[in-house]
Amino acid sequence: MEGITAKPEYYRKYSSKDTLDIYGYIIEKHGYSRQQFDSTVAAYSRRPEMYEKVYNEVLMKLNYMRDTLRKNDPKFEKFPEEE
Repeated sequence: MEGITAKPEYYRKYSSKDTLDIYGYIIEKHGYSRQQFDSTVAAYSRRPEMYEKVYNEVLMKLNYMRDTLRKNDPKFEKFPEEE
């Protein structure tokens, strides 16, 4: 299951939608088409070690962003830890 839709409050809202329906706007906002996205995913899926490297780099950046928010925004600190 996709990361954001793993949380019950989001799963109920988005579970019937394709991930690309949810993220399509973001893909297009950054100047890419669905075909380009699909082609990139297909290329990385043929090289799982590279896919994992990119995934881990993105995850590290997202964790850094989350930790920075928690450190600098008192309201954000009130959110529960991820499970």
